Amino acid sequence: MPIDTSVSVQDFLEAAAAKQPFPGGGACAALVGALGAAMGTMTLRYTKDDSVAEPIAELDRARAMFEQLVLEDQTAYQSLTETKKSGGGAGEVEAAAALAVAAPQAIATTALAVLRLAESVVPVANKWLLSDLAVCCELSMATLRCGIYNVRINLPDASDDTVKRASADCAKLLDEAAAVIQRVVPAIHARMNEA
Repeated sequence: MPIDTSVSVQDFLEAAAAKQPFPGGGACAALVGALGAAMGTMTLRYTKDDSVAEPIAELDRARAMFEQLVLEDQTAYQSLTETKKSGGGAGEVEAAAALAVAAPQAIATTALAVLRLAESVVPVANKWLLSDLAVCCELSMATLRCGIYNVRINLPDASDDTVKRASADCAKLLDEAAAVIQRVVPAIHARMNEA
């Protein structure tokens, strides 16, 4: 049975460790993404600069999206496995697979948005919370990569069109995120080392 973010951390961890399909890697990636967004938000709440109001609102939206995706990923994967077990036709399996691909792809897309937001605030972020902003970035990068792994695992059941589109989108997401993380981490380190 899918589990959402209203449970305790302990209950989520127990469910993730259990011999059961839910929550799986996609849901865990979304939860990590929510934590990354939360670290970015916390950093900005300690930042005394008028320019951070909109990034805070966007990070809050990203965190809410990740929380929603924790459940959506599980529901989509459950639908795919049930469709396959019930002997659904190729069209039904492909439709279920498209949803099982879409959820982790949304996780990866949201993670890239958080990375971009974090990069945009490096110059103004509270210097004493730059380590938390770095955590935001690293968790977001991990979330993106894990989301892509979960896209790829569901592609064998998808239509050729879904495979082609999702593969191209994921390659683009990964390239863009790699470029951002390679800029933002040195920028954070440089600000940390300022006198």
